[in-house]
Amino acid sequence: MGAFLCYKIFMIRESVFILHIGFILKIKNDKKEKAKSTMISEDGIISIDGGIFEGGGQILRIACAYSALLNKPIRIFNIRAGRRVPGLSAQHLCGLKIAKKFCKARLSGAEIGSTEITFIPSKLTSGYYQADIKTAGSVSLLIQLLLPCLIFGQNESRLCLKGGTNVHFAPPIDYFTDVFCPIAEKFGIRTTCSIPRRGFFPKGGGEVNLSIYPVHILCPITLLNRGNLYQIDGKAYVAGGIPFSVSYIIYYNTS
Repeated sequence: MGAFLCYKIFMIRESVFILHIGFILKIKNDKKEKAKSTMISEDGIISIDGGIFEGGGQILRIACAYSALLNKPIRIFNIRAGRRVPGLSAQHLCGLKIAKKFCKARLSGAEIGSTEITFIPSKLTSGYYQADIKTAGSVSLLIQLLLPCLIFGQNESRLCLKGGTNVHFAPPIDYFTDVFCPIAEKFGIRTTCSIPRRGFFPKGGGEVNLSIYPVHILCPITLLNRGNLYQIDGKAYVAGGIPFSVSYIIYYNTS
C-alpha cells in the first residue's frame, strides 16, 4: 500500500518523481556495474535503466504508471535485462497497449522482445478496456500497471483481462481479491472483481472482470496492530484432464 501513498505524494509534488527514480538508479547493483543515473534529454523525456536490481518487469510497470499519473514522458532501456529471455513478453506488451489507450499516449518500441520503449502520455481517461495476453502471462501483474492510474480517473473504469490467474512467479488473483483489495478499501479505493474462469500454465485462458471506481483523495489509515489469527483457509484448483476429486485430495492433505 505504500505505493499508493507514493502515487498521491507524487501528484502533489512532481519534482519528487525525478528525484525518486534518480535515487533508485544510482544505487549500486551487486551483480553489475554501477547503474546509470536517470537522464533527461533535451526533448524532456526521462530515460530509465530497466536492468537495475533484479532486472525484471516491475520497473517497467511502476515507471509507466508514474508516467501516466504525472504526465511525464519516459524512455525505458535494458528492459528485463536480468531475465533469461530479456525484453517485453506478451504480458508487458498487453499492459502497455491498454495504458496507451487510457492515457492517450504515444508509444514506440512496443513489440515482443523489445528492450527499449518510449511512452509519452497525454490525458488520463476512463472507460472499458479488454486485453487478452494469449499466454499464461499474469493478470495480477497486468493490474499492477493499470489500477494505480485508473483509480484517479474521472469515472468508473472496467477491465476484462484474459491470461494466467494462478501462475508461478506472480501473485495469484486470489491475493489481489482477498488481501490487497480489503487493505486498499481502507484507503478509499473501491473495486469489484469477478473471476469467471481460471487460467494456468502453460495455456492461460483465465478471465478476470474488474471494475475500478474513481477516488479523488486517498484516506490516511493506521495499521499498528496485527490482530488475532482465528482461521486459515485454503483453495485448491484443477484444470484440464485432472479429475475434480484431486482438488479435494490436495485440500484435505494440506489442511
